[in-house]
Amino acid sequence: LSAEGLGLGDVLIARLYVSDMDHYAAVNKAFASFFEGGSPAARVAVQLPLCDAARPNCRVALECVAARGPKRYLQVFSISEWAPRMIGPYCQLTVGAGTGFVAGSLGLVPHTMRLVDGDVGA
Repeated sequence: LSAEGLGLGDVLIARLYVSDMDHYAAVNKAFASFFEGGSPAARVAVQLPLCDAARPNCRVALECVAARGPKRYLQVFSISEWAPRMIGPYCQLTVGAGTGFVAGSLGLVPHTMRLVDGDVGA
């Protein structure tokens, strides 16, 4: 980012990959410390098998899309009928450079913040 004259406030979306979700709380806390007090980014966080012969100890990977110029974002902090409230150090949506970036989403019923009953067809 800095080589291009950009900073964390210019990040539109962060894709966070964790090798084991047992480490998620610690990774999330570290992630939050970098974006604290700034303009948030949309974020997707998933577990993936990151380790291989070339990277036997890889536990976390992060890729970001950033752009210069104005950035708009949506953060829902309250319980609503139309969107699950924010539960992490990110926002639900960013718009910048003519593109919208949507955060990953848990299958929660917005006004109850409980998981949807059933399987993927629910």
